[in-house]
Amino acid sequence: MSVNTANLAMGPGELYVGDFGAPEPLPQEVNVAPAGSAWTDVGGTVGGITLTVVNTWKELDVDQVVEAPERRITKREVQIKTQLAEVTFVNLSLVLAGGTTVTDEDFDYETYEPDDINSGDSPDYRAILFDGSGAGGLRRRVVVRKVVNTDNLDIAAHPENQTVFPVTFVSHYVSPSVRSWKVFAASAAS
Repeated sequence: MSVNTANLAMGPGELYVGDFGAPEPLPQEVNVAPAGSAWTDVGGTVGGITLTVVNTWKELDVDQVVEAPERRITKREVQIKTQLAEVTFVNLSLVLAGGTTVTDEDFDYETYEPDDINSGDSPDYRAILFDGSGAGGLRRRVVVRKVVNTDNLDIAAHPENQTVFPVTFVSHYVSPSVRSWKVFAASAAS
């Protein structure tokens, strides 16, 4: 098998957040930053941005053969994982699925308070858009339509380590006609 170096990819990505149901950029707009009216760049990240698709399978069994004759998918989870380098209250609200930030310009300070969520409450779902490199260095865009961060929050102050917000945005079911995520990419002709 020969290697086609035009299919190799490497490079940083950009992460944007929007409200659940935010208007998505059209596939032909893959080389254009998403509309600032619907999508907000979360800023710098540390350690890259990773898309993971976790499929859980169940084997079917029969007595007559030693190998599993078939499998059925029982669960799928899409994750976008990174560390947010910009430890702002806006990003803190994203990490904790909501909250309220108040700015007092007279006294030059801000406050953040988390939402009062109980075990039966629905969290503040968001949408995530991840731009990165695809084959040939062309832009590849991933849209995950309904996510919430499932990582714990640790805010560390250390003299030799940067403070970051680790996040794992996990996908959720949207509807029978709208898939939870999609990927599209620029082509050499675009």
